[in-house]
Amino acid sequence: MNFRTFAPPLALLGIGTALFFADRALESREVARRDMRDRIGRLIRAEERAKIPVSAITIEIGELEKYRFVKFEDRWRLDDPTGAVAATDMLESLYKSFLEGEGIVRSTDPNRLADYGFGNKDVIRVMLHGPDVMKKKDRDVRYRCELGKSIPELDGGYVRRDGSSDVWSIDSDPRSIIEKSRRGTLPPMLETTLVSRTWLAAAGQLNELRIELPGAPPLVFKLEQLPIQEEEMRQGKDPFRWTVTRGDASIPIDNRTVMSFYSFLLSANYDGLYDKKSALELGLAGAEPKAASRVVFVPMSGPSCELRFAPARGDGKRAMFNTESGVCVDLSAEIAGLAIPSPESLALPTQESPWQKYMLAQQAATQAVPSLEMPPTGK
Repeated sequence: MNFRTFAPPLALLGIGTALFFADRALESREVARRDMRDRIGRLIRAEERAKIPVSAITIEIGELEKYRFVKFEDRWRLDDPTGAVAATDMLESLYKSFLEGEGIVRSTDPNRLADYGFGNKDVIRVMLHGPDVMKKKDRDVRYRCELGKSIPELDGGYVRRDGSSDVWSIDSDPRSIIEKSRRGTLPPMLETTLVSRTWLAAAGQLNELRIELPGAPPLVFKLEQLPIQEEEMRQGKDPFRWTVTRGDASIPIDNRTVMSFYSFLLSANYDGLYDKKSALELGLAGAEPKAASRVVFVPMSGPSCELRFAPARGDGKRAMFNTESGVCVDLSAEIAGLAIPSPESLALPTQESPWQKYMLAQQAATQAVPSLEMPPTGK
């Protein structure tokens, strides 16, 4: 039997070959599109962002520093024995720089990681945790990354996911947020003012400010809003008036000098932290505190905020406990000395007041514009 080999027409071979290469080309373009999508766009894709409800943030700096910040009902706190209040605005800026960050993959070469600031001793690692951070053994970590160098000219920085060699250049600078938040040897991302801004925002209008010194009647500051015309404001007249009394006696004061003292209290920063056990041992916390002096902020409504000061040490420094935030801090000799005024200092002209001099010096150091702001007048 003769078998004849079947040979398809050349035209069919040509069509088949063309279809084959066309299919390969489409596949190649799809791969290229997927690759480009992975290299340009959001640092974290939408489907992953939805799975990252940020309830805590861990920051590791090098091999020796590790800080975890946990979000409670009213504020963020450092998860350690001090319970220090963290700066909500800075922490939100930090995690949003990841969740909303856009950019491009600059390198996928693991041998070039050091060129972008990874693998150095000062590398910063950040972890975003879900709501079960305190329950799960793995701390409910939803996202983990390393921060490389900042890119100052673009207000951006380099970021890479843990275990990946893909180096992203993004349009925000999380490293700078962390580094600029530091004051001395304190942990980063803290709200270092003596009075918590969270309380200040909720308290609204101030009704009374009291300075209580051992063995003397308290100094009572009252703030009165004045009816004032627009023309009077342009002429520099104050829309408020302070009165200060001690017992039944009225204390002579300079209105703007008292304003500078009040502004100082709201802007001054602490230098160190004590744990809660130390606050009890110092006699500042608990049902029967032994504070040497107190500054009490009384709002129109809501709880008061009391600053309790321990006696000054030999170097002039003092420990201070904030009853509202529950945080015990250490103050420099300069801040401790300015936080408790003498009646005589309140009568000094504004330009001679120690608080105005302090704030002007601070503003000059940071090239800020001097300002005496009005206290909050409502919620």
